[in-house]
Amino acid sequence: MWTNGALQLYGTGVLLSIDYPTTVGVATEGNDVYIAGSFPDTTHAGGYWKDSVWNTINGGHFAPSSVAAIGSNVCIPGYTYTLTSTTYQQQAVWWENGTLNTLEGALATAMVSDGTDLYILGIDNNSNLVVWKNGNLFATLGAAGFLGGTCMAMAN
Repeated sequence: MWTNGALQLYGTGVLLSIDYPTTVGVATEGNDVYIAGSFPDTTHAGGYWKDSVWNTINGGHFAPSSVAAIGSNVCIPGYTYTLTSTTYQQQAVWWENGTLNTLEGALATAMVSDGTDLYILGIDNNSNLVVWKNGNLFATLGAAGFLGGTCMAMAN
């Protein structure tokens, strides 16, 4: 992260390929800085740095896609996964202030708030691009396509 003219490295400084981006976003809440991403080593454990200190989410079995500070809450959408020798399953989730919340879908990619309402963009279990409002399906936008949606904004 580039801060006030200085480069600050997070993790071990290992250069990874484009297939494993180390960080996916940065947000601030008060004086704290949160950077969501995957730890830059062979585990690719998912989580976040808070003020340069690494924290895993779901034992590292988490793939974050962004981070947002919404009021005094820090939220990280993404997905959890289980991997065995024969199966791979993923579950759309968002982490909020230490709590992992599940969604009916495969992937959560971005979030915004409007007052007390939280909107999350993602992909459901039928490969549709969807929006969840406060954890419940709000709108189906159509087929997700190759990448789906990666960001969203709210305007009045």
